[in-house]
Amino acid sequence: MVTFWRNSLKIEQREFEEILDRNGIDFEIWDQFELAYISKDGTSDLLMSLPEYEKGFFYIMNLSSMLGVIALEPKSGEKVLDIAAAPGGKTALMAVMMSNAGVIVANDLSKERIYKMKANFKRLGISNVKIQNKPGEMMWRLYPNYFDKVLADVPCSMDERVDSDQKRIKGLAQRQKRLIWSAFTATRVGGRMVYSTCTSSVEENQEIVQGLLESEPILAQRIEDKFIKPDGLMGTFYYALVEKDTVPTV
Repeated sequence: MVTFWRNSLKIEQREFEEILDRNGIDFEIWDQFELAYISKDGTSDLLMSLPEYEKGFFYIMNLSSMLGVIALEPKSGEKVLDIAAAPGGKTALMAVMMSNAGVIVANDLSKERIYKMKANFKRLGISNVKIQNKPGEMMWRLYPNYFDKVLADVPCSMDERVDSDQKRIKGLAQRQKRLIWSAFTATRVGGRMVYSTCTSSVEENQEIVQGLLESEPILAQRIEDKFIKPDGLMGTFYYALVEKDTVPTV
């Protein structure tokens, strides 16, 4: 099985589905997102062998990885931050949802991963992204109270970027706390932030979000949080949608 999203910047639904049919690829549209497709008999290798892949007509991504972006709901014309963006799949999906209008600051600490991100954006025809190579923990200094929407999809103990040794989770959680605080501080009043990971660890998920809510009891309002258990269709995923509320006047 393989899942992917259609790049509506480059191809319309009818034409895209005709291409899938011609290549004998079974598909159904995911009922939670109109751009997302499920192919139960398809494979990543098969899809990547199509010329339409190199043309940027679609992007292969786990359905669970789309959930945080769907919850954030970036819109055309907004200012958006992806605080740990590489390899850029979620950034690209946000750009597609925004019709390449507005601006996305895609930040990542790894220069090597940024090269891959740039290649993905070029293939997909993404043009509204400004790439930065900064520690995510410092983004709030550059953009205090600035963005309409912020995605903090952070490195976690199930991530290939991180050694999953349990002895390191405590230190990793400290970094996640700094990242969520930076992301929230860069969000404008009235804006929204999504914090997400691909781990089931409570201390990297609910406890990180609860720590933010307790440190910002007036401004931070949790709108939604959800933990996804792997079930064959979805992989392990957690996200929380937080709104920066207005400061009440006395």
